[in-house]
Amino acid sequence: MAKQKKTPITEEQQTPEVIAPISITNTDSVKAQETTLEIPAGHVLIVSLNEDGTEKEHSEFFYPEKSYKRFYGDETKFAVKKKAQ
Repeated sequence: MAKQKKTPITEEQQTPEVIAPISITNTDSVKAQETTLEIPAGHVLIVSLNEDGTEKEHSEFFYPEKSYKRFYGDETKFAVKKKAQ
């Protein structure tokens, strides 16, 4: 095999190109802040509740509508947030 020649690295190759940041502004638009959630057919969106009755953060999950009351019917611990339409 032939030896490859080493090419010297120039200063331009060592310093990466700097990308300027993009400015972001807050909006008051209702559509920008509104989230839509597709609930699968035959399911409900259930949320876990704290002891004071408020929703636990990030505790939402889908469960089949026909059997959710059997396991998640305790209204002090769980609440149905949305049903499929």
